[in-house]
Amino acid sequence: MMYDQLFQLLSAYRRGAIILLALIPTITFGMSWIHGVYDGRSAPWRQLYALAVHLVTLALATVVAAVALHLYEGGGWSDPSVPRVVLYVLLGSWVLTLLTVKRALDFRYIATVRNPLVLLLGWLAGWTAG
Repeated sequence: MMYDQLFQLLSAYRRGAIILLALIPTITFGMSWIHGVYDGRSAPWRQLYALAVHLVTLALATVVAAVALHLYEGGGWSDPSVPRVVLYVLLGSWVLTLLTVKRALDFRYIATVRNPLVLLLGWLAGWTAG
């Protein structure tokens, strides 16, 4: 899928994408509300938090890599095809999800998410390598 197809998809389903992106930190906050602060270290919660962090990081890396490719090929940031609103909501969703997971447990208890910034850079390197 090229970046223009991704931009068309995000433009066509903007409201649905924003609702889904708002649901991820809301669900993670609900999970942390169930078991309490710093009690998410038991088995099912850790995997669910890791899945939430990976999903939102993958979505952010995908959109950022597509925007970077668009800019690299001569497109402008102010082009109407660039989904800026979705990108801003996605960035906010990423930060809120990380804060909620940090509230529930420390990142050292999630083996695949020791450092969320390194995780994001890894996804970005993977997307831009191709």
